[in-house]
Amino acid sequence: MQIKNKGIDCSTRVTAAVAKKFKADGVSFIGRYVTPGSWKSVTKEEAETIIAAGLQILSVFERTADRTKGGAANGAEDGKRAYAHVRSIGQPIGTAIYFAVDYDAPASQHNNIEAYLRAAAKEIPGYKIGVYGSFSVIEAMAIRGAASYFWQTLAWSRGLISAKANVYQKQIDVGANGIMVDWNDQYSDAGLWGAAVQQPPVKEETKVQERDINQVSPWAEKDWQEAKDNGYLDGSRPGANLTREEYSITLNRLRRNFLALIAGNTERIAELEHRLKEIEQTSLSNSSI
Repeated sequence: MQIKNKGIDCSTRVTAAVAKKFKADGVSFIGRYVTPGSWKSVTKEEAETIIAAGLQILSVFERTADRTKGGAANGAEDGKRAYAHVRSIGQPIGTAIYFAVDYDAPASQHNNIEAYLRAAAKEIPGYKIGVYGSFSVIEAMAIRGAASYFWQTLAWSRGLISAKANVYQKQIDVGANGIMVDWNDQYSDAGLWGAAVQQPPVKEETKVQERDINQVSPWAEKDWQEAKDNGYLDGSRPGANLTREEYSITLNRLRRNFLALIAGNTERIAELEHRLKEIEQTSLSNSSI
């Protein structure tokens, strides 16, 4: 899968200086906990610091590693806690909260995990629910439609990467910029929030001065007057576009006058017009008008 962005997640509070360093390293998002009462959780002030550095935030909720085994009852309780915290730190509606399945969950517990996620989803109105876990958890919850976003860890994944993963946690417990972090690849939209996407500058439209079609341009005044006086144009709308119909009228007026000029008298016009038509028919094949 093609990597869209790279990011980190950590349990350590991120300072402005550290956020700036990660931004310079090409990091685009930071995963932080939104579990109220935990020393690991992001505060409103820290979230604002991360955003000010031009980074986005991935929100993850985790009380204990295997709490999802508790099913719907735990999911409902944790959903309420997560909702209260994300509202307090200003996380926008429409973004995602990931609930962690932070252990090697066997298939026999997938029903419990699904029940946990569905119950949690009911308690976070307006937010999208995501799940963090191993390959088998991501695959199972995607097939069951139990989450909208999927964050896979390499742990317990046995070398496999799910095509459903929006984010993949590829390295765990690595030192970087003075703190311990996990490194992640983002493949697609992951419900992140924070730094606004930079939009290209809006180009000012050039204002076009519309001309008055009833006024003659100074450079054409003489020719316009002459054409009008000689009967080729009726003198109206000098600035308007000429249609093919109007062009044909003007052309035929010129044509008749031209024939009369050559003939010198009306008796020869029919003869000259006949000859002109022969010439016109011969050249017709060379015209595309």
